[in-house]
Amino acid sequence: MIKLLNPVKYFAEKTLLTANLVLFSVGTILAILFKVRFDGVLDLHFMPFKAPIISLTDNIVNIVLLAFMLFILGKNINPKTRMVDCLNTAFVCRIPMYLLSFLNISGGMSILSSRIIENLKIGNFEFTSIQYFFIILIATVSILAIVVKTILLFNGFKVASNAKTTKHYVLFFVGLIVVEILSKIILSKV
Repeated sequence: MIKLLNPVKYFAEKTLLTANLVLFSVGTILAILFKVRFDGVLDLHFMPFKAPIISLTDNIVNIVLLAFMLFILGKNINPKTRMVDCLNTAFVCRIPMYLLSFLNISGGMSILSSRIIENLKIGNFEFTSIQYFFIILIATVSILAIVVKTILLFNGFKVASNAKTTKHYVLFFVGLIVVEILSKIILSKV
């Protein structure tokens, strides 16, 4: 289990990069099939339509931004930080997000999301018991995925940069917030 939460530490970089490229492809295909948009480094949304180029672009932009953020911060901490470790970390942390794609397997989340947004726009905060159940379930699973994603990112960052101090960890979390904002700005134009 520990190896799965810190693959950059336990697996050879070439093996991990190859596996990550396969997982990236599978994750992007899942996003396209299940109408998922990764419109931020830390989040995703369900779309009412399939948009292959948007799902692919989102995924690439998020990985590139994460890898460069990890590399830049890592180089400031440890000049021996390698880009391959940062890239592997950026790829690996996407896996929980790919798994969230299955929440929209029948398109139900796209429909539910649209209804919720429409209800909120008109000030209607009343939902059925089933809708509340699904909202709570999706929120719980999504929070768990974000926690696992953050653990994968943090562990990969520690290995890649040899980060050890509180200052390094604070830099990581500030960098993560900055990259989330950047990804939102960049991907809002797609």
